[in-house]
Amino acid sequence: MKKEETDQRGDRFPVRRLNRILTMLLSEMKDLSDEGRELPMRWHIMHMYSSSQLAVVLALRRGLNPELAGMAAALHDLGLVMTKNDEGHAEAADQYVRDFFERYHARTRGRLPEIMEEEEKKIIEAIVRHGQKEVYSDDSLVELL
Repeated sequence: MKKEETDQRGDRFPVRRLNRILTMLLSEMKDLSDEGRELPMRWHIMHMYSSSQLAVVLALRRGLNPELAGMAAALHDLGLVMTKNDEGHAEAADQYVRDFFERYHARTRGRLPEIMEEEEKKIIEAIVRHGQKEVYSDDSLVELL
């Protein structure tokens, strides 16, 4: 029998937090109105899921943390979803992502591990910089996103 992979915390299921994040996002996004949006919410929800899954695959191939990559990709357009404005949405995501993580810790996390401050910083940095396509970064998560 194949031994299951573990993450740095010894967690047998290294994407459980990602799964909870995706569930939270769906719950919070599904009832948002399409009014004033260039694309309908169902598109944003599909984009969230597909981006997350692609990031997990890329992270695995690059030897990066698949859970952090998946979380960053799932949350990368939260600024656009919340402001309905594409311009500056990456930078606008900063506070929305911080607030989202607060809700994760306060109400939804349950017995899952916390998202540590260092992990949160890496995720937010990648999200805020994902709009800077012309700028190269030495940060592997920024480049992946």
